[in-house]
Amino acid sequence: MAAAEYAWTSFFQNAMVFEFSAVGQVGRFHPTQKPPELYRWIYKHFAHEGDKILDTHLGSGSSRIAAYDANLDFWGYEIDKTYFDLQEERFARHTAQTSLFIDLKGDN
Repeated sequence: MAAAEYAWTSFFQNAMVFEFSAVGQVGRFHPTQKPPELYRWIYKHFAHEGDKILDTHLGSGSSRIAAYDANLDFWGYEIDKTYFDLQEERFARHTAQTSLFIDLKGDN
């Protein structure tokens, strides 16, 4: 639950900084949980339509939520059943919220 983390890639680009305040963030259950906003930023800058995302350390499922929102194909794996079950619940809540905006009349 660190206040900051550092990530590095070998891409041939200048370093970029992602800033996000977790003040007031509720529902954290994983020791290295990152906000979906981080993954949204990563996917916006480095993923392309049709890309497949593989997360071998799914944890809290933030990467999955962001991939779902970006309409990216996603595969995730988590060895810890407790964390897997918690992220499943979190993902189900997230996708249930989006169903509020479905046009049931078929107008759109």
